[in-house]
Amino acid sequence: MDKMDHSAKIKISKRKGIAYKKIIGIDKSYKRSKVKISENKNCVYIYIDAKDITALRASTNAILREFQVIEGVAAIPQNQNKSKNI
Repeated sequence: MDKMDHSAKIKISKRKGIAYKKIIGIDKSYKRSKVKISENKNCVYIYIDAKDITALRASTNAILREFQVIEGVAAIPQNQNKSKNI
């Protein structure tokens, strides 16, 4: 891959009980960017390197959308799936 000229580091506070790296994966490679994810007890760190600013924005949007879905699903109450009429 060509030289990566643009980068971003994003820090997200973890929600208790979510294994972000297991769900998303540790590394993702796209045609013009690479994404690495690491986590500790309290935070998830996302490192994005991209060939150009457009690729950086696209990768940032894609990975943040994945986090949004994960947290949205985690926010659904556990008993919501059970029907009271059964």
